[in-house]
Amino acid sequence: MTKFTFEPLAVPDLIVIKSTVHGDARGFFLETYRADE
Repeated sequence: MTKFTFEPLAVPDLIVIKSTVHGDARGFFLETYRADE
């Protein structure tokens, strides 16, 4: 399961959403959207 990190910024209602990057010799996987999060 990919974890998202939500970081509120100084600007009201603005949040940076960071996702975990999973990688190996073949490349990487990054989940960019999940409706239940």
